[in-house]
Amino acid sequence: MKSFITHFVMDLKGGLRDKTLLLMNYLFPLGFYLVMGGIMPKLNPQYGDILIPSMMIFGILVSAILGMPNVLVTSRNNGIFRSYKINGVSKLSMLAIPTLSTVFHTIIVTAIILLSAPVLFGAKLPGNIGGLILVFLATVIVCTGIALL
Repeated sequence: MKSFITHFVMDLKGGLRDKTLLLMNYLFPLGFYLVMGGIMPKLNPQYGDILIPSMMIFGILVSAILGMPNVLVTSRNNGIFRSYKINGVSKLSMLAIPTLSTVFHTIIVTAIILLSAPVLFGAKLPGNIGGLILVFLATVIVCTGIALL
C-alpha cells in the first residue's frame, strides 16, 4: 500500500509538471469556464442556473476523455508499464493510478468552479448538493472508463 501511495503522489506531481496534462486538467477547463461564464449569461439570462453543473461536466470530459489517454499511451510507449510488469506491479494498480489522479485533478477544478461561479458570475448554487455529487461521481466513473478503453 505504501508503494501505491508513493506512486499516486508521484503521478499527481507529474500531472502538474507535464504541460499537456496541466493544459487538459486545469488551463483549458478553467479558461473555457471563464469565457462561457462571461458570455453566456448575457446571451441567456437563465444560464446562471446551469453554469456550475455544465462547466463541471465539461471539466470532467476534458480531463478524462482528452487528458487521460495521453498519459496511458505515453507510459506504454516509454516502457513504464513493461518495467512495472517486470517488477511485479499489478495491472490494476497501473490503471488505477492515472484514473485516481485524473479524478483528483477534476475534483480540484470542480471545487474552483463551485466556489468562484457565484462570486464571479452570480451563478446559483445547485439546490441539491447530494445530487450534484452523485452526478459528478457517475460522470467521472463513466468518462474515466471510456478513457481507459
